[in-house]
Amino acid sequence: MILSRTSLMAGLAMLALGLLAQPAQADFTINLNQVATGDTPSGSAPWLTATFVDTAPGVVTLTLTSNLTANNFLQGSANNMAWLFNFNPDLDASDLTITYVSGVAAVSPITQENNGATLSPFDAFDIGFYWSSQNRFEEGDTAVYTFSMAGLTAADFQFANGDGYYSAAHIQGTSGTAGSSKIYGDEYIIEPEVGAVPAPAGLILAVIGVASLGSVGLRRRLRGEPVAA
Repeated sequence: MILSRTSLMAGLAMLALGLLAQPAQADFTINLNQVATGDTPSGSAPWLTATFVDTAPGVVTLTLTSNLTANNFLQGSANNMAWLFNFNPDLDASDLTITYVSGVAAVSPITQENNGATLSPFDAFDIGFYWSSQNRFEEGDTAVYTFSMAGLTAADFQFANGDGYYSAAHIQGTSGTAGSSKIYGDEYIIEPEVGAVPAPAGLILAVIGVASLGSVGLRRRLRGEPVAA
């Protein structure tokens, strides 16, 4: 079967465009650096950071990091979460498979329900972590989890709750008189090293060359002229 010139050129053009860039990832970090109520936590803001990374098709890795000092910590309960996140409202958070990887483990099971994770005075979130009194999340701690779901990407966690916050947390052990601290992050930062990866220039030029030669050969065949092997 002989392809038409238009079909051949269109196919090669699509190949060249595909080589120009690979799909960009949506890796990002939320810095919890704003105080809603209570004392200002110890240490320098951001007091907590959460980084979401696309690690495989349908798998996102979340790394929680504490920058707290001076005996400040996260604990909480099932009715008063310690650290909360939002999720794509077009998806069902309860369909996520959440797996502990390393670090200071939160109490299991992790709360995962659309608008089911709560922490006063904030509007509801979809995913909530809390730690036990015997295993607090405190200075220098990290916790790593993976989220799995068909088609899942880190971008599915780039949604704010009703307050416009992407994450919130309850920090206890503060030393002031205003009470324990409720903090939040109202923006996220796309990781600068993540993005479209250009194909080597030589490979792109080769595709263009093949397209040109294919076009010349096709014209000669259509005219009945001999084509060099």
